[in-house]
Amino acid sequence: MGMSNTSFLTHYVKVIPNRARPYGNWNGWTEEPTVTSVHGDGALFTTLRDQLRWEQIVMKNDGKHLSQTLMNKSQSPIASSYAQDYGYGLMFDSRYGLDFTYHDGATSAYNATFLRLPSHKMSIVVMGNNRNIIANYVAWNIATQVLGLKNQTVSSYPTSPDEIENLQQVKMVVGSYRGEDGSVIKIKEKDGLLYREMYQRDPANLVCAQGGLFVYEEEKFKGLKMNFSRIGEPDQQFTLYRADIEPSTYYKLSNLEMNDFDKSGLNGRFYNDETDTEIILQFEEGHTYSLTKNGRKRKAELISGDYLRMMDSYKIRVIRDQKDQIIGLNVENNRIQNVIFARN
Repeated sequence: MGMSNTSFLTHYVKVIPNRARPYGNWNGWTEEPTVTSVHGDGALFTTLRDQLRWEQIVMKNDGKHLSQTLMNKSQSPIASSYAQDYGYGLMFDSRYGLDFTYHDGATSAYNATFLRLPSHKMSIVVMGNNRNIIANYVAWNIATQVLGLKNQTVSSYPTSPDEIENLQQVKMVVGSYRGEDGSVIKIKEKDGLLYREMYQRDPANLVCAQGGLFVYEEEKFKGLKMNFSRIGEPDQQFTLYRADIEPSTYYKLSNLEMNDFDKSGLNGRFYNDETDTEIILQFEEGHTYSLTKNGRKRKAELISGDYLRMMDSYKIRVIRDQKDQIIGLNVENNRIQNVIFARN
């Protein structure tokens, strides 16, 4: 196919000439080791030139390298699947009135995306070796500039709340907030300024626009607003607004809920027979547990009563019986749902 600098890595220590090394900035730049043996999903090393070559092959689809029948099928949603926004490793969506195909991916600090716009016969490929840069965000910035979409209306989603509450002190909104998808955002205060913290992302500065309404200081979050409401009440919350996304609300987690929780009551072994996987939980201190999964020890954090997070992507919910006894765990992450671990 003329992609002479593309191949799967057969061993993670193999020397690849001119390889871009992966970096992240966590209180200073560090190199992130890449140890992977998963092929297909990862371990494919390539160049921007080769990936643009692949995009030309897909767009042309002249049957020279792969049959047109195979190519057409591989670039479409799976007909028998209920999920018509996903196909054979491809995702399908629309924005700015344009249908597009894409897929984001990351291994270690390497990250990449392609954005394919068939109606314009155009593809955009972004490849990065910096964990702190979001490839998809860069791709869409390029698309809006090239196609002149910058000033078009993305959607009818509201960009601001109907009402803005007064905020006497920024400390009143400090705390952990959980969204409907289980993700947790922490709001912290330092020297009178607010910061948003999320797992594996740099803290983002929040600037007060009016009362409980804040905007993000960084240019890459332009247009994104965070509005705090029901301030000081038990159901305190904030809602994120931006023109191209549906508003999403996060609810503040109660410290009382965690203080009343019997933290040592979670200690024990939990087993899932489908995957032959064991989880061992042991309370350490504060809200922290050691979590050993198949012999590998990690840290888990108690976010609220009967709810833990491990490495942020794993969501662990406690299962209780009618007598309020802990009988198991329900484990989810970005790619699995409702994996039940029974207590041994």
